[in-house]
Amino acid sequence: MFRTPRIVPAISVLFLLSLASFVNVIRKTVPVLGAPIHGQSYLAELQANDFPKIIHQSWKTSKVPMRFQKWINTWQDQNPEWTYILWTDEMNRLLIANHYPWALSTYDNLPLPIERADMVRYFYLHRFGGIYADLDMECLESMNKLIMTYAPDYIANGSAVVLLGHMSEDYEFEHNIPNAWMAGTPGHSFWMHMANTILEAANQNATDNAEKTTGPVALKNTLMKYVATVGAEDRDSIRVLPPGIIYPHDWHDYAGEDVGPICWAKNEGFDEVKCKEAVVTRKAFTMTYWTHSWEGDWYKGYDNA
Repeated sequence: MFRTPRIVPAISVLFLLSLASFVNVIRKTVPVLGAPIHGQSYLAELQANDFPKIIHQSWKTSKVPMRFQKWINTWQDQNPEWTYILWTDEMNRLLIANHYPWALSTYDNLPLPIERADMVRYFYLHRFGGIYADLDMECLESMNKLIMTYAPDYIANGSAVVLLGHMSEDYEFEHNIPNAWMAGTPGHSFWMHMANTILEAANQNATDNAEKTTGPVALKNTLMKYVATVGAEDRDSIRVLPPGIIYPHDWHDYAGEDVGPICWAKNEGFDEVKCKEAVVTRKAFTMTYWTHSWEGDWYKGYDNA
C-alpha cells in the first residue's frame, strides 16, 4: 500500500547544505522525522560519537515511481529513528556546487545520468556519513543492529569506518563490491579517493562505461588501490561484509537453481516473496532486486502496482 514517505523536507536539507561546518558535527537524527529541521536546535542535538543515523536515497525528482515506494518504506519502518533523505538531481548539484566546487565541472560533463548519480553518492557519505541505498533495495533488519554487529569497535571508540558488501564468493569478480549499498562516517579519506578516481577517468575521456568509471567496478578497483597504499589504521577502517549480508542474490552465479527470473525486478517472472524464500538467510540485512533502472524506463509499467 502506498503511503507518503517520511522524508526530510528539501528546504531543510538545503539549509543544512549551507552550514559551512556541518560535516564536522552531524551525527544524530532529527528527533521527529518529517518535521522541519531548525538549524540551531538541530545542531544542539548532535552527539560527537554516534554513527550518523541518516539514510540517503536518490531519484531524478521528488516524484518517485510507485514501484519503489514499498521498498523505501522498509528503510523507514526498520529504522524509525533515522533521518531519511531523498536526494533529487537539483539537490545533488547543489551539494557539489556548495561543498565540492572543484568537482562540479566534471560532474556536469559526465555523459550519463547514472554516472552523476553514482558520483554524488560518494559525496553524500563524505559530507554527512550514514547509509546510502539504491531504491530497489529492501531493508530487512535494523541498521542499528548491523552497525553494532559489524562495527562494534567504532561504537566503542568513535573511530572512522567504511562499510561495503561482497555480493559473491568469487572475490576476483570485478562487480563483486556493488555501490548499491554503502555506509560510513563523514570525512573518511576513502570517499575522496573515489572522487579522484572519477575525476581521473573523466579527464582521460574514459566515461563510456558507467560501471567502470563511477560504479561497482570503479569502486572495487579503487578499494584495492586504497588498501594497498594507506597505513594500517585507514586500511583497517574499511570493512567489506561477507556475501549474503547485504546482497543475498548473487546475480552472476548461475550454478544450481537459477533464481534470476524471480529475483530481477525487471523480469516478467519477478516474485519478491519467492525470491526471498530462495536466497535470503537469517544473516541478511537487506535485499536488492537489481532493477538497473538506469538502463531504461522499465518501472513505468508498474507505476500503479
